[in-house]
Amino acid sequence: MNPSDIFEYANEGMKWLVLGGGTYMVSLATLIGSTGVCATFSQKIKTQEELVSIVNEEAKRLGVDKSIVSTLHDELEAYSGKREGDSLYVLNVGGFLAKRNVVRHELYPIYKGDCDKKYNLLRYLFIEEPRAILYDTFGIKL
Repeated sequence: MNPSDIFEYANEGMKWLVLGGGTYMVSLATLIGSTGVCATFSQKIKTQEELVSIVNEEAKRLGVDKSIVSTLHDELEAYSGKREGDSLYVLNVGGFLAKRNVVRHELYPIYKGDCDKKYNLLRYLFIEEPRAILYDTFGIKL
């Protein structure tokens, strides 16, 4: 195999890698955009009591029977996870992200058991996050 053949194979591989990565990025951007649109029209959460009520309602609808401590704050963030050292799960939302569909999005990793697993960036980007976006936007359980 001469060097020009190796260069051609590498060049072809790079084209497919760029095409696949670009396709994934466009798909993910579309999903994230649809979540943004959905969040714009979703029910706003104004009080801690309202958040607790919505978390309980959405957890029941999803089939989550785990203990969840939810917190409403002023920061522009939303996340869920498992507290170290005990079996409690946390769900925090705030700012513009204090919306019902964001609560649905953050409950899905708890439902699927993603919070119990060791963090893996590739799994998060390619499996967990798109799956949560599909659930919060369209109600699709994967």
